[in-house]
Amino acid sequence: MTYQIVADGDSVEKYYWPIFLEDRFPSYEKYWQLRIVPLTNRPKNINFKSDSELQKLGFNDEDICLAQLHYTIFRHMARSFEICKHLESKEHDLFYSDYLSEGFYHIVAAQDVAFEFLQRLKKTSFYDPWASKKKESLSNKEASFEARRTWIKENHEPLNEIRQYRNNITHGRIIPKMIQNSKIYMPRIGYESKYLDWRTLNEHGTKLSDFDAIDVILNVAWERTISYFDKEWEVFFNCKGPT
Repeated sequence: MTYQIVADGDSVEKYYWPIFLEDRFPSYEKYWQLRIVPLTNRPKNINFKSDSELQKLGFNDEDICLAQLHYTIFRHMARSFEICKHLESKEHDLFYSDYLSEGFYHIVAAQDVAFEFLQRLKKTSFYDPWASKKKESLSNKEASFEARRTWIKENHEPLNEIRQYRNNITHGRIIPKMIQNSKIYMPRIGYESKYLDWRTLNEHGTKLSDFDAIDVILNVAWERTISYFDKEWEVFFNCKGPT
């Protein structure tokens, strides 16, 4: 029996399948069908099988770890998608830039989890499935942190402009903003560092082309991120192939 998310996913997956998974991240379902459904009690229920049942089928903690990471990525992208839609549909007041910060939090969180997930696929059973760092591993294995950092390093810091934008709006001073047509405008991704000095907005050097509405900025980050995910999931299926 071939299960499909539209009929057999959990309630959140079913809801978002026609909204963005089907068109923007279809390889999510491919992995779900191959690697996650067998871990569950479908058609009885969607819960994971017991340890003894999983062992009989040749699965282990790494398989459960990957399934949990896979779903976590989706939930972060679902939340950031909703923030995008909220920003598109509303007139903004001064505090709507806080939604931008939350949206970038979820997008970069999804990236972090995806990088770990992809590295674990690349080197199966190499990383501790439950430890956050090697020093916490009871088996002295590298763990989540090391997997994530390795993927980033070996793949030349993918999506780095988005991550740097998140860092600049989270860890530094507030990025300057202006109101245009009832929307908050802020520097676009890659331009935010030019405006760390708030006085720049009052100088003749300010370029409106450096700015965009915050819903547009967040949507750009979301689209780039989910496109990267779908591409890398497809690499797993088409090049390396499931193992």
